[in-house]
Amino acid sequence: MIYKKIEKRTSVRTFQIKPLTEVDKLWIRQTIEEISKEKGPFRNQIHFRLLNADPNKSGKPVGTYGLIKNAQSYITGVIPNSDDQLCDFGYLMEKIIIRLTGKNIGTCWLGGTFKRENFKEALTVKEGYIIPAVVPVGYAMDSRSSVEKAMRLFAKSNSRQDWSQLFFLSDFDTPLEKEEHKNEIGNLTDAFESVRLAPSASNKQPWKMVLDFEKSNVYVYINENPNYSGNKMGFKMQRIDAGIALYHFEAIAKENGINGEWEFNIPSVKVPSENYQYIATYHFDRQST
Repeated sequence: MIYKKIEKRTSVRTFQIKPLTEVDKLWIRQTIEEISKEKGPFRNQIHFRLLNADPNKSGKPVGTYGLIKNAQSYITGVIPNSDDQLCDFGYLMEKIIIRLTGKNIGTCWLGGTFKRENFKEALTVKEGYIIPAVVPVGYAMDSRSSVEKAMRLFAKSNSRQDWSQLFFLSDFDTPLEKEEHKNEIGNLTDAFESVRLAPSASNKQPWKMVLDFEKSNVYVYINENPNYSGNKMGFKMQRIDAGIALYHFEAIAKENGINGEWEFNIPSVKVPSENYQYIATYHFDRQST
């Protein structure tokens, strides 16, 4: 079950020294190739690659500022620098990560804490293209290092915002409550919860979702922080977070038998501030909820 894998997934920063088995490497490559043929909600394909920990064969491990230990390989990709591409990158990469989680292969999203120059020669990054993020891959250590524990504490990795801060009914003035609004939520409970559990840059959880029960729509926004440090790299990193949220919501809705599809018509919902950016609408069949 995808939901169980989402619950299980955690960021791994300290890996075992033992290399990936050939069987696991082959399976990872096949998974990457399969998902590279798929399209995200914005209809983009992303060509993902599995690279060795030393992608340029220089004898030096990839620079991650000491935050990742003993990673055996990295998954990444190169995309045009656009909001839609970033969103689909997050959606499709998270799909890969959740599949790896089901195989007990550890991963960790890295957006701003790696040296992009280490990857550029191996990937050939043309002008106007970017490496949005990389994902180290390997077998997790049984116990976390002191650096990893400090990182998780600093990022509040185990904490998540309440439903009332993330999800709303009809407008942003009415928080969506699991018990009070269970008739409207129906079988979408796990889909919303999977978004609440999703990883995000610096654990900011920028997602906001509005359930329009009458129109059978869920409107997805992000509360975009224009001063977020990740933006200094020249792209909107929180758009990757949006893609992750779209994957979680859609995957769990489908897992629970809910038929739906993504649409992109901006709703007439009054937003609390100009930082609230509309991303997409999930239109679902209410009878299936």
